[in-house]
Amino acid sequence: MKALGLFEVKTRLSEICQEVAETGESVTITKRGKLLVRIVSLTADAEKPPSVWELRERDETEHGTRTAS
Repeated sequence: MKALGLFEVKTRLSEICQEVAETGESVTITKRGKLLVRIVSLTADAEKPPSVWELRERDETEHGTRTAS
């Protein structure tokens, strides 16, 4: 985990956010040497969305197989 000063983050926010998203490494932001906030990647923690086939299987499990009329 990196620690960066608030001024540096203000000038490089887009670059820092991209780096956090790509590496998954969080960045702690400090103000006058004191911890302030942390930037963390949502993609590292996010669950992969289910595929269409997984959704269909879930639906069939819950409601049974449907046939065309």
